[in-house]
Amino acid sequence: MAILKSRVGEVLTERVVGVPPRTPIGEAVRLMRGKNISSIVVIEDGRPVGIFTERNVVRLAASRGVAFAAAPISDVMSAPVLTVPRESYIYDVFNLLGNSKIRHLVAVNEDGSVAGMISQTNLVDHLGEDCFVRGETVADIMSRIVFSVPPTTSVLRALTEMADKSISCLVVAENGRPLGLLSERDVAAFVCEGVDVSRRNVGEVMTAPALCVSLREPARRAISLMRARRVRRLVVTDEEGVIQGLTTQTNIVKNLESRYIETLREVIREKDEALRSTSSDLEEKTIYLDALLHSLEHVGVVATDVDCRIRYFNPAAERLLGVRAGEMIGCDVHDTIEDYFTEHSRFENSVRLTRDHGSLGFSAFLGEGAERRYMRGRVGAIRDQGNEVRGYLLTLSDITERKLAEDTIRRMAFYDALTDLPNRLLFRDRLELELARTARSGSCMGLLCMDLNGFKEINDTLGHQAGDKVLQILARRVEDVVRRNDTAARVGGDEFLFILPDVGGEVHARALAARLTSAVEKPLNIGGAEVGVTASLGLALFPEHAGDADALLRAADRAMYVAKSRADDRSCCVLAECDETADPGGEVTDARSRPRALH
Repeated sequence: MAILKSRVGEVLTERVVGVPPRTPIGEAVRLMRGKNISSIVVIEDGRPVGIFTERNVVRLAASRGVAFAAAPISDVMSAPVLTVPRESYIYDVFNLLGNSKIRHLVAVNEDGSVAGMISQTNLVDHLGEDCFVRGETVADIMSRIVFSVPPTTSVLRALTEMADKSISCLVVAENGRPLGLLSERDVAAFVCEGVDVSRRNVGEVMTAPALCVSLREPARRAISLMRARRVRRLVVTDEEGVIQGLTTQTNIVKNLESRYIETLREVIREKDEALRSTSSDLEEKTIYLDALLHSLEHVGVVATDVDCRIRYFNPAAERLLGVRAGEMIGCDVHDTIEDYFTEHSRFENSVRLTRDHGSLGFSAFLGEGAERRYMRGRVGAIRDQGNEVRGYLLTLSDITERKLAEDTIRRMAFYDALTDLPNRLLFRDRLELELARTARSGSCMGLLCMDLNGFKEINDTLGHQAGDKVLQILARRVEDVVRRNDTAARVGGDEFLFILPDVGGEVHARALAARLTSAVEKPLNIGGAEVGVTASLGLALFPEHAGDADALLRAADRAMYVAKSRADDRSCCVLAECDETADPGGEVTDARSRPRALH
């Protein structure tokens, strides 16, 4: 496939639409609408510091309606922004886009300045006719997961659904048949037009009719339709017009990534067959192998004899390890690994095991601190025709950039961008694990739900930037208070949740709650102004108050709202009791289970 041999600089969009960090959000959204683009790069001193996309607009509209236009874009942009060097191969882009929930990457020059933008649209627009030569149909590449809503659904509810599920569109349907689409681009239009999302339903504002394609249509025809109509998605229907799935640019990118891997395997098989066919001519074979090994620009290759003395050291290995081949030839490879890697024991174990297992992989670190590079290696035994080991082959590749990108994406998925505390997704995972461990050990676990009092006034009087600063300071304070094995999470707005393993019962939980409220109540200096907040806390214990995660969360949340109703100028913590006694409206109806204050 021709596109896979290209570099980023050949397909990127060079004319990047960028704005400085202080640009009002409303101005940025209007600029996106006017240029008919899905993202804007936030640039400072020529370098990308963040990105603002239509998905950011959806999340803002779901939480604030359209009343956010005056705030600076730096408050809501996604940062740090994922970048890719201009000279990288397109495969790197497929790998990043195909394994993450993003559609845009900023291409940068060697000095870190913005070179352009590359998106899924760029990749799809440059696909050649050889990309789908095997005759795939739409059914082969589509996603069968479709989120649909009836036309009477309120726009606000639809936006909340899109924001919570991080999806780019909803299909508006009736009786299983598509009527239209509500996309992120439609939401950007709402913001520009000042649409009151609380008073409209999706049937009034959707893009209609929905652009559809049949299950049995060739995939290449669907791509041509997306190009011609300048859309990113098509609704897939059967012969009866019933929704079966969606085909999107994301599906195409993921399909091509797997195709690229298959192509590499075919090339390797072809080279292997060619190598075997020339085995009768040793000199030609030696020349061929030497040229092949030297051509591996990004894979270091080191060959040793049976005593682990280095006999071959290719140029890529020289670059990766920062040493010349002449200095390494004849050296013991174990000494080399020990000198250049911090975890050489994994390599030594791999060498010992290759006699029985053929080849084994290992990971290692090169250097320390900011200079640390992540390496992935593989060790294999070199055997003669009698299957006797004659030496070892070590291959090394630098995976630092990929690992850092994966770490960034993973952190974005599981941690709150503002406070760097675990988010709701990571909190829920840890809660389930801790409940299972507590049940096995027969110990006691506490769950605290905390909401701030007076936080809204800070936002209203000093602005959201001051409110964000308050949340960041309080996040560090509560981290200092909780124990090492506790979990403190921010799950939305000014709401925090705490998992307290092995808490030892009500007395110990009460003591920790007191330390938290004391930390929260300390005055804060925000921009020269002294402000203060208090906290309302709800405490539930497992297994005393509930037997599963949902019930425990309900019990703590209900107790927190009771505490909030009692709040005046001081913090208040209420202890919950059995969650099952609550009526459907959330009120406690049994005197025995009514939450009581902790004094």
